[in-house]
Amino acid sequence: MRASDENPPLTEFGEKSTVQCKSVPPGAETVSDDIHIRYVGFEAKRAVRAYTFEVQEADSKPRAFLIDIANEAFLTHMAKFQDGPGICFQKLHHELTINSN
Repeated sequence: MRASDENPPLTEFGEKSTVQCKSVPPGAETVSDDIHIRYVGFEAKRAVRAYTFEVQEADSKPRAFLIDIANEAFLTHMAKFQDGPGICFQKLHHELTINSN
């Protein structure tokens, strides 16, 4: 899948979303004054790498999001392993931004 291909909607922890986009260094980041994203870690599975993020919005409990990247993307050099967290961060950031209105 390329960045121009269809990206499924982002889902909360436990559900899957396959993503492809550019990379941004992981870590605690601010989407807006009220939304903060924190990279928690990843799990290597048979067909995907599952990246976990915690989103803290003002006056609410933190929510965990799980975003998958197909292993095929890494094997075909469409993405590098070290770029996985940043790729998923950008997807999550984009989805939170467009859905915050």
